[in-house]
Amino acid sequence: MGDNFYYSKGFQKEISDTHSWRNVENSLHFMLKHIQESSSILDVGCGPGTITVDLASRVPNGKIIGIDTFADLIRQGQSKALELNLKNITFEVASATSLPYKDDSFDIVIAHQVLLHLADPKAAFEEMRRVVKPGGVVCCKDAELDSMFVSPLILEAPIRYYFLEKAAGKHTSIKGGRDNKAIALSCGFNDENIKVTCSTWCFSSTHEKAWFSNMHKQRLSKIDQYDKDSFTKDEISKAWDRWANDSGAVLVLCHVELICTK
Repeated sequence: MGDNFYYSKGFQKEISDTHSWRNVENSLHFMLKHIQESSSILDVGCGPGTITVDLASRVPNGKIIGIDTFADLIRQGQSKALELNLKNITFEVASATSLPYKDDSFDIVIAHQVLLHLADPKAAFEEMRRVVKPGGVVCCKDAELDSMFVSPLILEAPIRYYFLEKAAGKHTSIKGGRDNKAIALSCGFNDENIKVTCSTWCFSSTHEKAWFSNMHKQRLSKIDQYDKDSFTKDEISKAWDRWANDSGAVLVLCHVELICTK
């Protein structure tokens, strides 16, 4: 977003598929109370558009625009909107660091798992603040990848290595969420108008572990193997299998959430 280093080799369906399970309830619950039926919303870094179309269904008298830097991602979102016959939604190719919208255009601006992947997250935050209306909110949520823990402990090292070293983009920060409040303050938001919360993704049921591990094994299959890697692709894949088939296994990941009122 700006230069999309997360998709360093261009659009890859294996990456977008690992994002396509996300919706408003499991990803943006922290800011639900700000969504009104007439809200105008910008979804920055919309990916395959699953959150975007869910938001559109919640603002029948409003509008939502989803942006990303790859036309393939935009087409995925457009296809979902068409299937659901949503008329209040638009998908556009655009950059987070140079938003093609006028000042004070939206009631809500959202960036879900975007800032931690950017070379210049402050530039994106400044743009999001610029296009949100006075009294509107900028809402962002970023994973603290370094917070991840896995049980059983013997599987933690290869799975963490996959997330922190193999699945991350060129500029991905493994401590991405913790600096977002400082960035918001540097962009002109007042301390009293910034609310910070935390949430977790916790995968523990048989069904959750099966689909989550299968998604990431597919993604792993498209990632290059290097001699310097601490774990081979086969070792990581087998770790995913063991984790998915262990009834006592869990994976937990912390996220930092911000609601910034302009």
